[in-house]
Parts: sequence; C-alpha cells; structure tokens
Amino acid sequence: MKNSEIIRKTSSFACLLFLVPLLILCMSALTFVLTSCSDKSPSIIGEYEFNNIAVTAGLSSSTGDYLKIKKTGTKYIIKSDSLSIEKDGKAEIFDNIKYDAILIDDDYIKDELVHIDFGVKNILANYKKKYRYIISDNRGEIIKLYLFDLDGKIFIGRYVGSGLLLSSLDEITLSVQASKSVSTLTMARTYNMRDFYDWNANWTSDRCS
Repeated sequence: MKNSEIIRKTSSFACLLFLVPLLILCMSALTFVLTSCSDKSPSIIGEYEFNNIAVTAGLSSSTGDYLKIKKTGTKYIIKSDSLSIEKDGKAEIFDNIKYDAILIDDDYIKDELVHIDFGVKNILANYKKKYRYIISDNRGEIIKLYLFDLDGKIFIGRYVGSGLLLSSLDEITLSVQASKSVSTLTMARTYNMRDFYDWNANWTSDRCS
C-alpha cells in the first residue's frame, strides 16, 4: 500500500472521528432548544383593550350589560415589570411586579384552584393550553388579579379571598391603535382596593342615585 493511500485513509478516519461527536452534539443542542421552546409560556407583553365579559360574579344579566358598557374603552398595558389599567384619562398602575407563568392542568386545578370562582373554572374547561400568570410585587406579595392565557386568548379579572371574582373576568385583545403613553395621563394611581371601588365599581351608587 502506498504511503499516500495510507495517509488519505488515516485522514478520512480522523475526520470521521471528529465529525461524529460534533454531529451528536449538534443534535443534542437542537433537541434542547426545541424542548425548551415547546415548554416556554407564551409572551403576554403588549397593549390590550377590553373586548368582552367572559364571566360575571353572580351578577344579573342587566348588571353585566351595564358593566360591559362601563368597561368599554378600557386599555391594559402589560410590560415585563408593570401593568397599567387605563380608562377615561386615569390609570391604575402596578409597578415593580413580576409574572410567574404556570401551566394549568387537571392536577393544578384540583390542588391550587380548588377555591377558584366556579364560573372561571368552567371557562378553563373550554380551552386546551392554559397558562395562569401569578402577579407579585417587589415584596413578594400576590396582587389579586387573574391573568390567563387560554389558547392565545388573554383574560383578566380581580378576585378576593382565595379566588372569588370581585366583579368579572374579562377577555382583552391586542389594541389595533397604540394608546397614549401612561406618562401623559392626568392621573396615575397605584394599587388600592378603595380606588377600585371608587373607579370601577361606582356603578352601584350610580344606579341607586
């Protein structure tokens, strides 16, 4: 066997020894990336507006219709570290917050959502891929807002206690037009339950007056 042939075969074998581990490494990396992407929760960052009431907290249909009118025009700006709810030139702002995405399955509903509002539980049953976003402030305290991504549809609502809806669970959709910056609003308020009653639930006094 000629020296040149020996060198050629040796080089081919060495190249093969180098390429096989490299190929295995690339396949492993691709598998990891695909797995990570499939398990990652969808991004909900964006600017939304009120679309419809999905669940009411045991309210009459007429009251639900009134709430829908009151909520029409409400905008929700979800950022990576803040959430603001804007209506009629006023904004309620949750600053320095974080979102913990949880994939909702039957075990999670049974173990963690046992006290959730019955109407919300019925809504969850209608969707396949379900995420709940737990919102907490910089002190680690939970902000009592439901925030769901259900098959790509976003829902938001307030709750009290262990999970009872305060008024309604609302479907919100991405805004077609960009709303004005929160910094230009005439009033900005941080989370306060009394503010909520004064602003979002004053329909009770309106109807009784």
